[in-house]
Amino acid sequence: MKNIKALEAEANEARAAKKAARSKQIDHEYTCEVVCPYCGETVDPSDSDYTFGYYWRDGAESDFECGDCSRKFSAQMNIHVTYTAKKIDQESEVVVTWIHHYRGGEK
Repeated sequence: MKNIKALEAEANEARAAKKAARSKQIDHEYTCEVVCPYCGETVDPSDSDYTFGYYWRDGAESDFECGDCSRKFSAQMNIHVTYTAKKIDQESEVVVTWIHHYRGGEK
């Protein structure tokens, strides 16, 4: 028969294993929102006392307190910039220039 200390140790190990399993299941990296890594709750940075500052910059960090589980954690802002290029329609530019000259504009 196991003594009380052994039973308590087993219970603590089981709790720690469950906690580790939960933290691995929470999607909290490179998300579109700040997500508490402890419980998975979404934290709105504008509703908290914490801020990333006035200027957005890649790697900016701020501390948060989860409104659900009340635990404190740090979040890092990751910025990904994309660009869209568009063709310039040169024919429409030629037509506008021709109409301007035809109506007596600059020659």
